[in-house]
Amino acid sequence: MTFLDHIPALVKILLVLGIVLGGLKFRISLSFSLLIGSVFLGIFFQMSPARFLRATAEGVVSLDTLSLVIIVTGILILSNGMSASGRLERIVGSFRRVVGESRITLVTFPALIGLLPMPGGAVFSAPMVGAVSQNTTLSPHHKTIINYWFRHIWEYWWPLYPGVILALSLTHIPAWKFIMLNLPMTAVGLGAGYLVTLRHVRLSASNSHSEYSKENILRFLNELVPILLMVFTLLFLGVGINVVCKAFGYKSKLLERSPILLGLVLSFSWVVIADNLSWENVRKILVKKSIWQLGLLVITIMIFKSLLEHSGGVTILRDELLTYHIPIIGLIMVLPLITGIVTGIAIGFVGTSFPVVITLIATLNIPTEHIGSLIFIAYVFGYIGMMLSPVHLCLLLTKDYFRANLGKVYLHYLIPLSLVTAIPALALFLLYTLLKF
Repeated sequence: MTFLDHIPALVKILLVLGIVLGGLKFRISLSFSLLIGSVFLGIFFQMSPARFLRATAEGVVSLDTLSLVIIVTGILILSNGMSASGRLERIVGSFRRVVGESRITLVTFPALIGLLPMPGGAVFSAPMVGAVSQNTTLSPHHKTIINYWFRHIWEYWWPLYPGVILALSLTHIPAWKFIMLNLPMTAVGLGAGYLVTLRHVRLSASNSHSEYSKENILRFLNELVPILLMVFTLLFLGVGINVVCKAFGYKSKLLERSPILLGLVLSFSWVVIADNLSWENVRKILVKKSIWQLGLLVITIMIFKSLLEHSGGVTILRDELLTYHIPIIGLIMVLPLITGIVTGIAIGFVGTSFPVVITLIATLNIPTEHIGSLIFIAYVFGYIGMMLSPVHLCLLLTKDYFRANLGKVYLHYLIPLSLVTAIPALALFLLYTLLKF
């Protein structure tokens, strides 16, 4: 028996997470930090070189991994295409003509941009928030939190976000159920944002003019076509495929993910054709380094997940927790919260903590159809950690744009917003648990 045999599995896994988070602290990329953590995972659980390589290879070439890489990179390609063609700017401009400038506009601009996940995309809506609030007494840190907070209200459930897609893939919870459970948190985010940041905001009457007409509404809807195509294929085609598969007793992961793949192809094709996007622009988008770096991150996350499963640590951890009666619910909330704070990105806290969270949930011996409440609270606390993160790119870019004091952003707004968000989330968790969701 070696020294490693005496270390509890929970401690080993926490050490691995600490190594990953420590790498981030020393400015090592999340992808490389996860690879380092994966190596230590193999060492701590004494995997043979052959077993380690087999698990790594499975993590790289599995259908789950390949489809996730295609989906995640496809989403970012679409987002960049809409930005390069000027469609994102036209969406904002056409909506502004319809509703005028008001508190609704302050919320809508960052929220609209937030429908499409772009790293640091909050800086796109920051000029719009600045323009709407130019005749107000809003401070730079107040403008910063409005832009930052409302940009992310969809990230609890919107299926274009890589973090949501990865959570669905790792947990195998049905997409409709995940969306249904997390959807109320968007309303919570709006309510918290109004109470903490907008309640006392008043814009001048001269800014309230709108051009509400059929022509302007149609122009706005026309600019939304790529997003509407995605929504249509995800909802209607997805439901149709699910019904057919159940009717014939057939199950295929590739078929299940075909709606979002088709939606991405249709949406990007629409942008290229309708907006006359040049092939040179398309080429620049396709070779953009940031897009493929995120694809690499997905691969390393899936390697980490595969090694966790093949190391035997899952079974050992389950037995230990049952023996020592360690409270699991607290760990399910705290691990995503901490990793969210350190990584500052949804795909980061999901990829780093959810393989462990899923392992912890398995120890509770709850039927799969009743674990929705636990997945919900894990994701929400990870989200809160992500929003509190001092390395969140959207926060840093918005703060720099408005030249805000980061300490005031936290003290006056971000910490109160997080507390106001956590309370309804815990209430929903208790409700979902009682209803056995």
